[in-house]
Amino acid sequence: MVSWYESVAFCRWLSHRLGFDVRLPTEQQWERAARGTEGAIYPWGDEYRAGRANCNEVLSQVEGGTYLGHTTAVGIYPFPSAEGVYDLAGNVWEWCLNEYARPERIDIAGEASRVLRGGSWNSDTEYLRAANRYYGYVPGNRNYFIGFRVCRGSPSNR
Repeated sequence: MVSWYESVAFCRWLSHRLGFDVRLPTEQQWERAARGTEGAIYPWGDEYRAGRANCNEVLSQVEGGTYLGHTTAVGIYPFPSAEGVYDLAGNVWEWCLNEYARPERIDIAGEASRVLRGGSWNSDTEYLRAANRYYGYVPGNRNYFIGFRVCRGSPSNR
């Protein structure tokens, strides 16, 4: 339930507090973390597997699937990507820096729609594919299925 603007503001605040760059990932960074160098379809491999992510497996008719109907704590699903990153599928859609219509633009100014990645607790399994781009949301939009993750840059010279 956080807007893109609030996510960027948090990153700027945290960067100041820590003394190094913290920001939202670009789509390319997010997708590389999710797909690895082999280009996996899901963060854990090329097939969807029941119980690997917090999503609506019942809607997707996954055999033995579940649907919790809410977010969960990070790390509940211990199935990292090949890059060692957890929770890249399901739980909450994650804001990326990129504008949706012009993905080459990653400026933090403006009102253009932004990209969401990863699917949420309310998504069917198709939306959890690592290459999926969720349609652009305006940066001031909040929703119960939206969150964010951060990337750490190099330490500054402070």
